[in-house]
Amino acid sequence: MLNLNDSIKNLSKKWQLSNIRLLGTVPIFNNYIAIAYSAIYKIDVVLKILIADTHEPEVLKFFDGIGCVKLLDYDDKLKSFLLEHIKPGITLKSLFPLNDARATSIAAEIIKKLHKANVAIPTKPFKTVNQWLELLGTFQSNKIPHYLFQKAQKLSKELLNSEQKQYVLHGDLHHDNVLQYDDQWIAIDPKGVIGPLEYEFGRFIMNPIPDLLKQKNVKEIINNRVNIFSEIFVIEKQRLIDWVFVQAILSACWTEENKNEKLFNYFMKLAEIVDDL
Repeated sequence: MLNLNDSIKNLSKKWQLSNIRLLGTVPIFNNYIAIAYSAIYKIDVVLKILIADTHEPEVLKFFDGIGCVKLLDYDDKLKSFLLEHIKPGITLKSLFPLNDARATSIAAEIIKKLHKANVAIPTKPFKTVNQWLELLGTFQSNKIPHYLFQKAQKLSKELLNSEQKQYVLHGDLHHDNVLQYDDQWIAIDPKGVIGPLEYEFGRFIMNPIPDLLKQKNVKEIINNRVNIFSEIFVIEKQRLIDWVFVQAILSACWTEENKNEKLFNYFMKLAEIVDDL
């Protein structure tokens, strides 16, 4: 098994990479991410070596550069891939909170692009939203108030029981995963999950973390986002609010499971706010 340095060396030769510099000071989320110049593509690229388990290359291939960063090449053996480098790379978080309506509209346009051609849904390797939400039926929480946990269980069953078209979703479309690319905006770092389109909006509505909950008008911000998404996609407002609540509790389960107290508290406070809506 090759170590990280050997992988970088082999990939540098394969894709003719030079001027490799780590993005940040340490590997991000256990994955190695660096910027380099590729003599093959004659552009700056992003090299990503996967250490954590993810289906990012497959979902990037599925989106095929429409509304999402373009996958240039993938080495399955080394679990590594090459992406176009997004410049200037300013995140959508730069519009929060002063231009939140514009940021929400930009996110809506990206969602339209990502799912415009979603027709043939692959059965592998992606998980489904149903599988993600199975955790609500098995998780034993010591921190989440029982009435909120029960409500999330009930709502998740109701939301999933209705017949809806299925899509390959980004699954983690939030402010830091939307970057400015010249005069347009595109998504990065998709998780890849199959589910109803309504699920795609929740992650954006719950972000940016922790800045959203620092605002005095959190309920107003959430309501405005729900109104924008509801109008553009013709989805009932209450269904969007219900999805946000379910996703907040699901995120609380994940963060309790991972013993991330700070993020757990964030999602629980958010769930309580959305519950009031």
